[in-house]
Amino acid sequence: MKLQLIIFKFISYILKLFNRGSNLPGALALKLNKNITKYFKMPDIVVAVTGRAGKGSTSLIVADTLRSNNKKVVHNKFG
Repeated sequence: MKLQLIIFKFISYILKLFNRGSNLPGALALKLNKNITKYFKMPDIVVAVTGRAGKGSTSLIVADTLRSNNKKVVHNKFG
């Protein structure tokens, strides 16, 4: 399991070097281990912005608002 996480983090690192965001590391992880999410601590509250249009600007506003209220935020600022 630990080797798999290192591989996925390495793939993510390489993608970041080329300014490429991707779900490839996560997709591979789920394909190899359907229960991989049990190894991660998830927060009590998750805010997900979904829909057809306006997700980027809406999620940016939500993230900025939460950060200004001293909340920990994980947000994909690249869209």
